[in-house]
Amino acid sequence: MLVIFATATFASFGADFANSYDGDIEDQVNSTLLENVGSYAGIFSVTVTASVNPTGTLAIISLIGVIEKSDQYFPNAKWLEGPQHFLCATPIIRTAANLPISTPAVTIILTIVTIALYVIRSTAVSKALSAPTIDKIEEVCGYVVTVALSFMPVAMVRTVQAADAANDGVQKVVSVGTYAALLFLSLVSAIFNLIVYIVIHNCLDAVELLAAAIPIEGMNVVVEILKAILHLTLVVLQIVSPFICVVIGIIFFIISLILFRWLSVLSVYYTHVYVKPVLRKVFRRHEVSSFMHKKFPRRGRKKYPELTMAIPAFSMNRRGRLVKKRELIWLSERAGEPIFLKIKPLRRVKEISLEEMNPLHREVYLQKTLRFTRIVSEDRTVEIIFSSEYNDRWEVMLERFGLKDYRVVLDRLAEEDKITFKNWWEKLKRSMFKPKDAIPGGM
Repeated sequence: MLVIFATATFASFGADFANSYDGDIEDQVNSTLLENVGSYAGIFSVTVTASVNPTGTLAIISLIGVIEKSDQYFPNAKWLEGPQHFLCATPIIRTAANLPISTPAVTIILTIVTIALYVIRSTAVSKALSAPTIDKIEEVCGYVVTVALSFMPVAMVRTVQAADAANDGVQKVVSVGTYAALLFLSLVSAIFNLIVYIVIHNCLDAVELLAAAIPIEGMNVVVEILKAILHLTLVVLQIVSPFICVVIGIIFFIISLILFRWLSVLSVYYTHVYVKPVLRKVFRRHEVSSFMHKKFPRRGRKKYPELTMAIPAFSMNRRGRLVKKRELIWLSERAGEPIFLKIKPLRRVKEISLEEMNPLHREVYLQKTLRFTRIVSEDRTVEIIFSSEYNDRWEVMLERFGLKDYRVVLDRLAEEDKITFKNWWEKLKRSMFKPKDAIPGGM
């Protein structure tokens, strides 16, 4: 944004951005650059709003566009003239009428879809189902909208600013300088706004996933209500006070940027450990699970073409610089022993052995539970969790990893509990039923 406003300031100091056949008209054309630059603040505020709810933002923009064209759609509705003039004077909002979605039919459809999505995400199971399907489609739509809005001033300059001036037959000509400046501003705006959208949207999506994973009834409903209130607040500020909306948007982006890494790690963890098993039970119940996960990075496939196992796993214990808690690693097998691959962007692939994950040299086992499967030691100094969807290959995993089933530990603990209880019961009986001669003062 600083680059945008600095460029706008430079443009206001005597730069000749337009050529024309008339001096008065030349002044009018030169002002179009500054007018379009003023719209970028509005584009940023729309990006923040779209980050919270892409579909809801489209529905509101569509409604605003319909109001701006109310004389066309509702010629007898005189009460819409006031809102029409007000919205046409608001940055970015004043161009909503030129968007193809600004029709009553599209407004109704988008409103229905927005309400339906809020309802769908209000339960944990439905959120788990929507996360890899509907949410991904909506996220991609948000990318498209963010980039399209950023380039809208470039598209509008020829249709709006380059029209004939006052129908006097003198044509206004937007110069190459003006057009190039707008193109540069649009490119910078698109990159910046795309980063803003990705950070905020992914943070909020992670919060929704966490709410779905928390075993508290109604938590998803609370999160969706708070999300709707936040979205509505941003929209109202965007219309009433764009400047305040921009300031709040920047603060919101900074907070999301700080939380981005932590929430992203949790989001990936809960998606693989809790969401994917639900999807498998619903859609692929009778399929045998594949040890080669389809999301295994291409870099890993290229470096290890012989690999036949790559399962997303998460260590529940931090191991210095090797791996952080709940950080994604890929569980594989080599020579009958588990190995772990850490694949990070712009970094070399790191191999981590089970010995490195087990610095105290505890005996480790393979355990399956209702929620997940894990490689674990009895004292849990080693605890590496992966999805329970691989439980159908349980015997194969035991053999390939060369690990014992954790049931031997559970059986031993159960036997120890039986002996402890038996000893306690015998001691209790001896204390309650002592012989008479053992009682002091007995007869």
